[in-house]
Amino acid sequence: MKTAVYIDVLFAINFIINFLLLLATAKISRLQFSYARVVLGSFIGAVYSVFMFFPQIKVLYTIAAKIAVSFILVAATFTIHKVRTFFKVVLIFYITSFLFGAVCLAGFFFTGGGGGTVISNGIFYFNLPLRILIFSSFASYGVIRILWRIYRADKFRTYKKVEISLEGKTVCLNGLIDTGNMLKEPVTHTPVVVAQFEPLQPILPDSFKEAYATMHSTPENLILNSEGGEMASRLRIIPFSSLGNSRGMMLGFKPDFVTIDKIISENIIIGISPDILSAGANYEALINPEIFTVI
Repeated sequence: MKTAVYIDVLFAINFIINFLLLLATAKISRLQFSYARVVLGSFIGAVYSVFMFFPQIKVLYTIAAKIAVSFILVAATFTIHKVRTFFKVVLIFYITSFLFGAVCLAGFFFTGGGGGTVISNGIFYFNLPLRILIFSSFASYGVIRILWRIYRADKFRTYKKVEISLEGKTVCLNGLIDTGNMLKEPVTHTPVVVAQFEPLQPILPDSFKEAYATMHSTPENLILNSEGGEMASRLRIIPFSSLGNSRGMMLGFKPDFVTIDKIISENIIIGISPDILSAGANYEALINPEIFTVI
């Protein structure tokens, strides 16, 4: 059974798709753009898609021609002066196009709404109902924006090496500067670095480790039971709030000194977390950004 393809519909659909792809490329690359230029680029892309039904000009659908057309689309849409930036934007355009294709293909298979496919000049045309194609287009745009935000959030996280020294022993942890960690010791208002218990163990006395393993959920009792112990004068109670725990208490201690970015400070409290702070093991400590105003 042959699938009918209407040139005007094909042009309109490809215009919309190219418009969304170029718009997503503009947002991701953070380039200045005008909607008139985006419309121009979309128009060029839509015209190119129509030529798939003219077998006498197959040269337009060679790999070299397809790459050249993508360059033309980017050049028509954006004003870019640096060659490196230009190729970066082209790469972003390709990535957004591939993601769009993946979402549309998923719509084709999962909805079963397609009426067939056409292959012409090496180009696949999926005969999706207009509602599914429009939904897929906007869904793709949303997915691309969300994935990019996640990528940027991780890329621009700032990590610092945190060296904690206690009684002549030192451990080195990978710390994340966390704007959500504004913890301070309530009496002296000393900023707190929250660190996982496990990587801290090499510098902690054995008696304290045993007591913490059984009493970390009640830091007040641990302090009361540590009187005369090696860590007694160093222990601190740090109030905190989190989801599901508006009145939490964290046990902390004052090390001899902490080194962050080769800067040494004796004015930092280490809060001990029994939980893993990073599921991907990217860091073992959360750094209060206010620390950098006191070191």
